[in-house]
Amino acid sequence: MIVNKNKLARLRRSRHWSQEDLAAAAQLSSRTVQRLESAGRGSVETVKAIAAALATRVDDLAEEPIDRSWILGPIIGAGGGIMGCLFGYLAIFASQPDFATAMKHNWGSLAFVTSMLAFSVLFPAFMIRRSWNSPPPDLD
Repeated sequence: MIVNKNKLARLRRSRHWSQEDLAAAAQLSSRTVQRLESAGRGSVETVKAIAAALATRVDDLAEEPIDRSWILGPIIGAGGGIMGCLFGYLAIFASQPDFATAMKHNWGSLAFVTSMLAFSVLFPAFMIRRSWNSPPPDLD
């Protein structure tokens, strides 16, 4: 079971207990308490014993999963940007009789659409990578 290490340590310190004191109250080894506070993982039985010793619920110690539902926005945005760029390429090449003429007369437009395509892919990827392990900001 995954526990919130910071909350566990905060609850322990609020009672002015050392890890050894908590271990004694929960009838566990001090090494078990040390492992739980450092790794944030323990058996359900261990977490139940800790919760009982701290007079709290097991749910209060459990780590809440990070909500990653926000990831859909950047993915849809990237998809829209890619589709827009594909239509841009289509318009450029459809306006000329052949590929060579389109490349010769529209290189500026092609460069712009290509840069927008790169931005449409790289920026959402960067934002997702940057924010993956943290909750999204509140937009209230």
